[in-house]
Amino acid sequence: MNIQHLRGSRLLTHKLASILSWLGLFIEPAKSAPYEEKKIFVSCVPHNIYPNPEYKVKLKHAIVLSSEDEEFGGLSGLLLTKDQKILYTITDRARFLKMTPMFEGHNIACVKSVTMRPLRGRSTRPLTGHYGDSEGLSFADTSEQKVLISFERAHRVVEYHLGQESMLPQTDFEAFDIRELPYNASYESVRTLDNGDIIAFPEHYEVTKGLLKGFLLDKDGETLMDLAIQRSGNHKITDIAVLSNGDFLTMERYFSMLTGVSVLMRHIKREDLLSGNVATGEEVFRLTSGGGADNLEGLTIFHEGQKNYIYAVSDDNFTSLQNTIIYSLEYDLTEPVASETPDDE
Repeated sequence: MNIQHLRGSRLLTHKLASILSWLGLFIEPAKSAPYEEKKIFVSCVPHNIYPNPEYKVKLKHAIVLSSEDEEFGGLSGLLLTKDQKILYTITDRARFLKMTPMFEGHNIACVKSVTMRPLRGRSTRPLTGHYGDSEGLSFADTSEQKVLISFERAHRVVEYHLGQESMLPQTDFEAFDIRELPYNASYESVRTLDNGDIIAFPEHYEVTKGLLKGFLLDKDGETLMDLAIQRSGNHKITDIAVLSNGDFLTMERYFSMLTGVSVLMRHIKREDLLSGNVATGEEVFRLTSGGGADNLEGLTIFHEGQKNYIYAVSDDNFTSLQNTIIYSLEYDLTEPVASETPDDE
């Protein structure tokens, strides 16, 4: 079989799978009894942290969440409403959670009133298996009534309306050619900007070694421009959020059996990322397993002037070896961040 024929077959297979997914036909049956929304009890205990005080982003508090509900876990994206009354998150098994954060100062001390809803396909059946690997979460606009959820494996971004009785897809799109993307390392983060454009970064998409590629999209998923961030060691992007001044904060993770988990955050100037050049940014936070790091995947930011209150969630992968943890951090943007976009040589 020649290469062109092979590529054509792969593309046809993917397109067919996408259509079947959109229609809800290519989905495993749900393991649990059908439900629209259920309440679950979640307990909270403090998590030991040992942050490095030298970094500009300060780690203030962390809690471990647990529940006896078998569907609780695998949390990925994270969103906090502007009034700080509702926290949304998703699992990587297509479940959408709504909860009320309980604050001590600006730290999340626990959560209450937790409800879970299944993300559904066009058939109205819950998404599961290959088509239910939901990873990234963003509000679709400033109304906070619609969300964008990114999926990997069956790569796509889907819009859901929060006010509807069922979490049914409204629109979806493929932001770029999935033939080039790793099967289980794409569409990890999605974020809507104030003008309606969307930033999407795969977890690990290197077209050139050492450069992580992302995309600036319009609201219909059409690519406006390619984005590039210089990779920091072996770290991969798990989320990106917008700071109070319009710049970007990345969250990046690396795991090794020898050294454990390493998580870092970088402050990247808006003009550097959206210039079309390779952005590097400034590392403003790092945490390792020894300091209390886990598999951080979701990121959300609340602003008060130049104060940025950052909340991050870890994915326990539904295993007893990892934890579901919410971290509370602070970043005061009073110190200037130098542009670190590499000069062309």
